[in-house]
Amino acid sequence: MSRVAVTDERLVVSGGNDGALRFWDPRNPDDPGRELGRHAGAVSAVAVTDERLVVSGSGDGTVRLWDPSTRDDPGREPSGYPGAEVLAVALTDEGLAVSGEVDGTVRLWNPSTPDDPGRRLALHHGAVSAVALTDEGYVVSGGRDGVRLWDPSSPDDLGRELGHHPAHAAVEAVAVGGEGLMVSGGTDGTVRLWDPSSPSPWQDGAYFEYLMWGREVGSHKSNHKDPFGFGLGAVVVSAVTVTDEGLVVSWRNGRNGPVVGPERFG
Repeated sequence: MSRVAVTDERLVVSGGNDGALRFWDPRNPDDPGRELGRHAGAVSAVAVTDERLVVSGSGDGTVRLWDPSTRDDPGREPSGYPGAEVLAVALTDEGLAVSGEVDGTVRLWNPSTPDDPGRRLALHHGAVSAVALTDEGYVVSGGRDGVRLWDPSSPDDLGRELGHHPAHAAVEAVAVGGEGLMVSGGTDGTVRLWDPSSPSPWQDGAYFEYLMWGREVGSHKSNHKDPFGFGLGAVVVSAVTVTDEGLVVSWRNGRNGPVVGPERFG
């Protein structure tokens, strides 16, 4: 299992490395799950729309829509969506989808429009592994070059770099908390907090690197260090979320190991 999403009925949709999408009821311990369908490659992103459709992205370069209420639904591939490996999907309150792609693209599109090619919001320098949305409708994205913030209502928005993890570790997960704060998890094993109102790292013509690191709120220990002393590569924070009480919850895994968690940081 590599990706999960939860419906309004508290049912779980999971996507696996075998390309399968499955539907589960976590309240039933004996539920074997029901397969919705399959991609030709590993499932890398899953989300559920307000119309209860499942949106999935895969390493096979496709995005597909599934209707869990229809048995043996073959899924539908939006004809206008360009062939690109989708690594992350999030949905706006208006039902639009924001996807992060392996080529660095952050794309806004409408799952309800079969031939919608979407609109490229921005471009990271490297794969986009995580996307999330703020209450105000801004898009937060994380990738190999750090955490960025975008305004999808502005066609000319170039985005704003919030920062990056130490040693330029890739960002694997992002989430939005209260008071406009944002959380990220990276391949350095740390969970970091970002405040969009923080000062720019450029001050009086000088660049202050430490301002680009955000604030570390937790760390998953690693005994493997890179030349700079960071625990890079052995422990990856693969998912983060923020509870209603303001706690940061994260899950971690090794490069080839199982997902472990959750762990909570106040």
